[in-house]
Amino acid sequence: MGLIVRDITATGFGSYGPRPQRLTLGGRGPVAIVGENGAGKSTIVSKALTWCLFGKTAPDRMGGGTKVLRGDAVIGDGCSAAEVTVRLTDDDTATEYTITRSKSRKKGGALTMGRTDPSGAHDMDPSQEAIEGLIGADYDTFTRTVVRGQGDVWAFAEATDAKKREVLDAISGAAALDDAHKRATVARKAAAARHTDLTRRVADMDRRGNDHRTRAAAMESQHATWEAERETRIKRAKADVVTATAALVTATAADAGRATLQAQHDTLKASTPTLDLTPYRDAMSAADDDMRAATRTLDAAEADLARLEALAPGEACPTCGQTIAADAPIADNHNAARDAVAAAQQPHVAIHRAACWEAQHTAEAWLADEQRKHRDALLALPRLGSEREPVARLSLDAAQKRLTTTEAADNPFTVAWTEATRQHRNLLREVVMLRVMATEANRDLAKAEAWESALHPRGARAHMASAALGAVERGACEWLTVLSDNRMAVEFPEDTERERIGTVVTMDGGERDLLSYSGGERRRVNMAVDLGVSSAFARGGLALSLLVMDEEVFSGMDEAGKAAVVHALHGAGVADVVVVDHDPRLSAVLPRCVEVVRGSDGYSEIREVDNA
Repeated sequence: MGLIVRDITATGFGSYGPRPQRLTLGGRGPVAIVGENGAGKSTIVSKALTWCLFGKTAPDRMGGGTKVLRGDAVIGDGCSAAEVTVRLTDDDTATEYTITRSKSRKKGGALTMGRTDPSGAHDMDPSQEAIEGLIGADYDTFTRTVVRGQGDVWAFAEATDAKKREVLDAISGAAALDDAHKRATVARKAAAARHTDLTRRVADMDRRGNDHRTRAAAMESQHATWEAERETRIKRAKADVVTATAALVTATAADAGRATLQAQHDTLKASTPTLDLTPYRDAMSAADDDMRAATRTLDAAEADLARLEALAPGEACPTCGQTIAADAPIADNHNAARDAVAAAQQPHVAIHRAACWEAQHTAEAWLADEQRKHRDALLALPRLGSEREPVARLSLDAAQKRLTTTEAADNPFTVAWTEATRQHRNLLREVVMLRVMATEANRDLAKAEAWESALHPRGARAHMASAALGAVERGACEWLTVLSDNRMAVEFPEDTERERIGTVVTMDGGERDLLSYSGGERRRVNMAVDLGVSSAFARGGLALSLLVMDEEVFSGMDEAGKAAVVHALHGAGVADVVVVDHDPRLSAVLPRCVEVVRGSDGYSEIREVDNA
């Protein structure tokens, strides 16, 4: 029968006090949990069991919604902590599992797990994942299949199309595909964006590749042109060297004749006529001095004579007025002055000066004439130019350097051409890689679109929902056979185009609308369909063989009907069927009965009732 709940022990939980209370199940057949309203019937089964396994209680209907208890809310009044222990057994492997969850007002919560098998006791990693893996259900599945809370029914038969599909998605597991579908949509958008980006980049790379190819071709053409012109430049440079070499030979030969001409120039320059004019100039200077001295003497004598001119014989004496006689003493002074003037007149001095001047002039004229003749002789020689060999050699050196430079010159377009070619090749490689990536992105996009389509509600999920609907329909008909004494059946026709799911009930061979049935009949149909939903959930991997049915599940049914349903459930292979009902008459029709009452301390107590 799978995994069986051995017992549930609650301490300080809800209405249960500090003294542990234990409900024993263990596959001993259907059991009724009876008691007054508020005694704690649902607390020990639905809430305590669910809280121990999942950390929150089964939902209670509150108006139009539901409410669960968690945190300190599960701790009973007057208690410092709550603790629930659930023991599970697997008879097939002789293994017992113990799960204990506690919550302290001060220290927080704790979860422990253990396993006992034929080899001994073992600790287990206490985690929610471990619990869900053990019982084969998460919280939502557990509270919809194992624990049927107060008023917590599916009402699948009367649900809307959207609600039916929601339930079918949960049964088939397609609901778990919501996140997968969202991820597939995100992946599809990402793949589309990547494909678009890569396509754009490929186009951009193609454009850049064309630009680089054009540039490389232009660089190659310039490179080839330069190489073709290199030979012309080298030939021109070699011709310049040959010309400069010939010019050097000519200049060297010319410079050899220049040495002879230079010697002639030097010899002629060395024989330049010269004359020492100093004696002539000195004689002329002395004659000038003598001439000036004689002139001064004559001037003084003539001045004296002029002063004594009035004392000449025959003149009146300026003092006494007498005529001066020729023999007068004063006349002697005049005569003496006249003799002095005659003596001062020295014509030889003038003649000497003239002779000196003539000698100097003749000498200077001779020198000038001789120097003119010498200049004419120099001018008659060929002109002595500068040396041609050094200039020619410099010219030859420059021509040789130009030739060497031209021969060794690197093509200035080689680097640009090489770089353009390298870039073009790199771009070609990138384009190839991008094309491969774009092809892969296209495949990824196709896969993502296929996954998104498959995970879409109208894709694989629709087929999964149809399979789940068939399981619900089969389970509902099986339970209707039990609940209606083989008089009723139900089917759910699908309209895939309009996404509609109908509900058709057949009774005694005739089809009728569900709303046309009486309240009790509709209740039986709804219960059968909801049990069919639960059985479909159970087929999804639920390992726990337990069904808890709270009192409102049987609303509208008498005790005999309730007992028939419970026995049918047990006979269908459910190890423990627990029915929670406040009507004590239920205990008379079930093999076991447990009563829950409030003790004198106000806390709930569990008592086994003997139906014998």
